[in-house]
Amino acid sequence: MSRIIRLFALFVLISTLTISCLDSDDTEYSDLCYISSFTLGNVKRTMYTTSSTGEDSTYTISYSAGDFVMVVDQLGGTIQNKDSLPVRSVVTAVLASMEGSGVAYYSSQNSDAWYEYSSSDSIDFSSPLTFRVYSTDGTSVRDYTVKVNVHQTDGDVFSWNQISTSDLWADAEQIKLIKYNEQLYLYALKDQDISLYTSSLDDGSTWQHVETIGADDGIPVSITLFNNTFYMNLADSTLITSDDGTQWTKITTDQTVRLIAADETYIYALSHEAIYRSNDAQTWKEETLDDDSQYLPVRDLAAVAYNQGNGQQRVLLAGSRSLEQFPSDTMSVVWSRTSTSGNDAQGWAYFLSQQDNPYMCPRLQSLQLVRYNDVLLALGLSSLDGLHQSFDGLYMSQDNGITWKADTDEYTLPDELLGTEGLLSICVDDQYHLWIITNKAVWKGRLNRLGFAIQ
Repeated sequence: MSRIIRLFALFVLISTLTISCLDSDDTEYSDLCYISSFTLGNVKRTMYTTSSTGEDSTYTISYSAGDFVMVVDQLGGTIQNKDSLPVRSVVTAVLASMEGSGVAYYSSQNSDAWYEYSSSDSIDFSSPLTFRVYSTDGTSVRDYTVKVNVHQTDGDVFSWNQISTSDLWADAEQIKLIKYNEQLYLYALKDQDISLYTSSLDDGSTWQHVETIGADDGIPVSITLFNNTFYMNLADSTLITSDDGTQWTKITTDQTVRLIAADETYIYALSHEAIYRSNDAQTWKEETLDDDSQYLPVRDLAAVAYNQGNGQQRVLLAGSRSLEQFPSDTMSVVWSRTSTSGNDAQGWAYFLSQQDNPYMCPRLQSLQLVRYNDVLLALGLSSLDGLHQSFDGLYMSQDNGITWKADTDEYTLPDELLGTEGLLSICVDDQYHLWIITNKAVWKGRLNRLGFAIQ
């Protein structure tokens, strides 16, 4: 146990102590006093689990906290870990090792009791401590505030908040949510009229109605951003475009197309049982398919374009085939296009629904698809085959759309949404928030650990 030393006795003791915070065997008297490094030892952590009978229980693990660097700020006189320890870490009794010069003592900031530091004595880091270092010749002293940061929320939990409810779009026929210029843009179709509602990404509860011109009879679910410009289909398949999402004008094209997605190079569309691409939304070129076009989706379309870590660009298209022609389908059809800069030779690949793959994407209505934390997430309303309820899970794909699993441990949905039918649209913002709008409700969620880095 550390020896308790009262402040008035330190000056008497300091001239006789020869053990520095380096735990060195060398006796050297110096006017230097500083801490150059500070490292935590093993830390216990309380874990939760559920037994086979459904009962909750806890157990304790121990891990090395040495990987969580304690940053020493000499000018500010602080020592703390920028990367917080995992939630439920127990820091009331932790060993710590230091390097520097001098003799160290520590005290809680609301106590006058001082303790001699020893690398073999555990320390209570549950609140900030003052570490006071004296030079071995007794002429100098320096204070550091030492704080061990511990996450207060579980990084592997997806936290949700219902931001607001609104009647503004509750009676719409379809909606489309888009993140644009630090704003949420919600387009709603009602009686062939398009209404636009906007809200700040920092808000989500207050929505402003914005007049649109030239978008009557538009199809909100077809809205696609390409090179920071809006494109949308009208009900007769005519294309319209807008620089700001409010003032829309018609454009002339050489194909009748249904917009689906855009990447950095092209905008993509479906037409006549084929997929087309264009670099200006006016002149369209048919893409190569590696399988029969009968497997292309025609309803509940969802698509996402993203860049992979290996430098490839990928576009993923999913949806359902005709219910009348293919009533026995139980899974969505999924197509993928990969390319590198200036190379379009690979075309589109169809991910076959093979018997040895039980993890296909369900045939969900109002299917939604986003890229989030380097995985793909899909969700939707009840499935066309009746096997899935609305919002029964966030289906995650870690292999770019081949397999899909409802990850109940990490990627979860609010319980309140289960079984909700009606309107649905989602988007992801730059702060890793996943926004869900359904009927009147606005939900905002994030995987906790993705928020740690930006706080």
